[in-house]
Amino acid sequence: MVTDRNDFYLYFIYVGGLVAGSLIRVLSSRKYGNFKAETNRASAADTFFLSLLFVAMGVVPFAYFLFPLFDPLNYTLPLWAGIPGTLILISSLLLLWRSHKDLSSNWTISVSLRSEHTLITKGVYSKIRHPIYASHWLWAIAQPLLLHNWIAGFAMIVVMFPFYFYRVPREEQMMIERFGDRYREYIKRTGGVWPSTQQSRP
Repeated sequence: MVTDRNDFYLYFIYVGGLVAGSLIRVLSSRKYGNFKAETNRASAADTFFLSLLFVAMGVVPFAYFLFPLFDPLNYTLPLWAGIPGTLILISSLLLLWRSHKDLSSNWTISVSLRSEHTLITKGVYSKIRHPIYASHWLWAIAQPLLLHNWIAGFAMIVVMFPFYFYRVPREEQMMIERFGDRYREYIKRTGGVWPSTQQSRP
């Protein structure tokens, strides 16, 4: 339960980020979410991991704020730790917004492709192939700097590892099957969630 004044302020910075991130996703879903998938690799595990992300980002922090259940696992960080936490959270939101903007109608929440799906290699996608996942990793790093509890703070990191390493290889295989050598070349000149040192080109 959040009782310390400084932790209270940091919690509401976190909540502000959660609201902003949710708006980005909701607006993208409303604009691009209604489509018929030509290739659909979604599975029950995808739904499970997406549900876990929702719990790690929203439900667990909400419980930490309201209830004393997690209090024995609280920890203390210096006040200045909230500054990098806030900056990383903002970076996560900016990357999330830019990723959706660059993808536009190619964005899907599931492991699927539209019939008119195109390979986006411009904007943030000229440097990394999975900027939305990169934004999630940034969020996972920011969370323990803003929520000073071993469960609420690290829930996102715990969930991201199986989610990322289960989902990304399946997405990349699906893209290879659709775009073939174009995507293989794209892999060579970009990083997954961190920019490649090789020269990018469209």
